Amino acid sequence: VEEDQLRLQELTNTTRRMLTTICQSLSDPTYAGSSFFTSSNIVVKRLEKIYQFENTMMHEVSAIAEEMETLKKNELNKSIIEDHFLHIKDFIDNFNQALFERESLILGDDGV
Repeated sequence: VEEDQLRLQELTNTTRRMLTTICQSLSDPTYAGSSFFTSSNIVVKRLEKIYQFENTMMHEVSAIAEEMETLKKNELNKSIIEDHFLHIKDFIDNFNQALFERESLILGDDGV
């Protein structure tokens, strides 16, 4: 159905923009040049939290990939398309939150 195809294209473009923003953030982090990564600055508790956020981000990327594979297998109609992309948006939002909190830890804005 043409309407479903247009909606899929719209959702795909929105998702692509969101993922591009994440890629740009990862490519040019605000902590670049920070002295965080010297051995005297790494607090074990902070490093453990950073790893937790990185694991969250990896999980969300895996969930996005899984959702995309499921989307490709289903017959496309408006409700299915929107359901899949709502899930994908949630995964991206979770990824962004983990990325933000991880960056705060790296910059030392966490109170640890």
